[in-house]
Amino acid sequence: MNTFENAIFKGNLFCVYSLKNNGEYDEELRLKMKKASQNGELICPECHKPLVLCAGQLVLPYLRHEKGSTCTEARNCGSEQSIKARALLFDLAKRSFPDAEIVTNYKLDEQIADVYINDLGNKIAIDFYMGNEKLEKCEQRFLFYCGKKIKYIMLLDEHEKRAASFSTFEYLIAKLQDRCLILNTQMKTICFQKQYKAEDEKKYIVEKTYNIAELRISKQGIIETDFDNLYLLKKEKIDMLVYRRKQEEQKEKDKQDRIKLEVQKKNHELQQRKKEEQEQEKAIKLDNYWATINKAKGIFCDGKIVREKLVENGKRTYIMYVSALDEYWLIPPFKTGETWMINKADEERSHFLYSMNDYLQKNPSSDNEKLVCKSIDVFQSRSLFEWYTYWKKRQQ
Repeated sequence: MNTFENAIFKGNLFCVYSLKNNGEYDEELRLKMKKASQNGELICPECHKPLVLCAGQLVLPYLRHEKGSTCTEARNCGSEQSIKARALLFDLAKRSFPDAEIVTNYKLDEQIADVYINDLGNKIAIDFYMGNEKLEKCEQRFLFYCGKKIKYIMLLDEHEKRAASFSTFEYLIAKLQDRCLILNTQMKTICFQKQYKAEDEKKYIVEKTYNIAELRISKQGIIETDFDNLYLLKKEKIDMLVYRRKQEEQKEKDKQDRIKLEVQKKNHELQQRKKEEQEQEKAIKLDNYWATINKAKGIFCDGKIVREKLVENGKRTYIMYVSALDEYWLIPPFKTGETWMINKADEERSHFLYSMNDYLQKNPSSDNEKLVCKSIDVFQSRSLFEWYTYWKKRQQ
């Protein structure tokens, strides 16, 4: 329905919401204005034709033209939510500035303010947003009022589901006026909110809800509350919680680092122990090897012939004289394998030893023992098949 909320009465603007005080009709004023309506004294501010006052108990009061009116300036007052919001905000403005001129749905150039206050030249505009308006339009309206030096208050409708962080619209309103004001028309409350980014890079919302009947608007266009003090206290509390959490996290990190270092230390000790065991095992093998060599040397002793079994489990062990070292080496037999492959592998082992002996003779050095140990490792590590493969490659 296209309706009005304001009319001209005896040269002054009259707003229908002034008929109520804290939700209840001022019966004497309603009676007076109803008579004025019947007498045609409530004039349309647009077409200057009489308006009819509707001030019943079921809906909020409003003004309308008689049927058949051609007034083209009548505006849709919006949703029921918007109408309730304007009524509440008008009541808040009236309590704050009882002697000021206060109107709703007020057209000012290209903008329409939900509530407009003119207190002896001190002008304040109040708008209620449903949250589905264009963001750019909200910014333009803010800049318009700033340019006109009109103080501006923005409130946003409270949705059923409240998120843990600001929506885009809430963020914009908080950015423009330092806080987000959420109006609950059903509970008749205003929730003040500010978003705070702490040192942990997380965003926290500090909020407090006030009964709108207890609030007042200052001459500076600010709804007066203790919210600023509360915000500082909550901010300090958040900072302290974040600091303690970071301390706990650091303690846990230090604990994990200590555990990690202990594990690394134990692993290092195990590796060292394993390395020592390997070196000890290698030394034992080397001792056993030289014992075998000495055994081979013992076959030829004191210029006498000594008979010694050189067969182990049916496999022949042979002896080689390493002239570069002036030593006899007793070469252990392969324990398993085909005879033809063993013969070729033994041939390759002999070639390997001859090559080593030749190198040692041509390159005498104090590091020869390292080469000898390496050669022994080769003998102990290579398999029958590997010796045979080296022999085969040498034949190509």
